[in-house]
Amino acid sequence: MFRFFLSSISTFDAIAFVIIMLATIAAAWKAPDRIRLIGKLTEAIFLTSLSVQVLSFIIRLPWGSGSRIQTYFCDDFRAMTALVILAALAYIINNILYIIRTPRL
Repeated sequence: MFRFFLSSISTFDAIAFVIIMLATIAAAWKAPDRIRLIGKLTEAIFLTSLSVQVLSFIIRLPWGSGSRIQTYFCDDFRAMTALVILAALAYIINNILYIIRTPRL
């Protein structure tokens, strides 16, 4: 299942979210006030990638016939699902580190 998940992610998404995770860890270690900014960057990259996926699906839709439309539908939604899971994981880790590193009174 993990291999199936990794084969669904585009190269840009994989690289972008690995860099975001490394930036989150570095910010938690060196500059805790920057963690919230990285969380907003995670949201922006997620929305951009998701809109590209949806646009790609809509563009390919009219040129398919019966079985090809089903293949496009499954492939594109598998990629979108993998993107949502990866972005949610990065965002949850970001928020957990933000809560941990925020100074208390």
